[in-house]
Amino acid sequence: MILGLPTDGLPVTGMTMSSYEALEAECLLQFGVAPRMSDCRSSCIKLTWLRDLKENLQLIDDISIQRYVRCHIMLTRMTRRIMMTMK
Repeated sequence: MILGLPTDGLPVTGMTMSSYEALEAECLLQFGVAPRMSDCRSSCIKLTWLRDLKENLQLIDDISIQRYVRCHIMLTRMTRRIMMTMK
């Protein structure tokens, strides 16, 4: 458990999809909402979509808190990865 959140299931990060449809299905599962095609590049989600999703989530129950934490983890990992490539 991380911060009292269950850590079972598939990881949220990593390249595992090769189509928009697969990405859409995974986002619906993980975040309860899917990005538009314009919010994606190839099989990747744009950081702005994740940031906007995180900023607009209302933390009213355990599910919304878990979605918020998933967004935060993805944004942190993706930002760190970008910063490491800039060195």
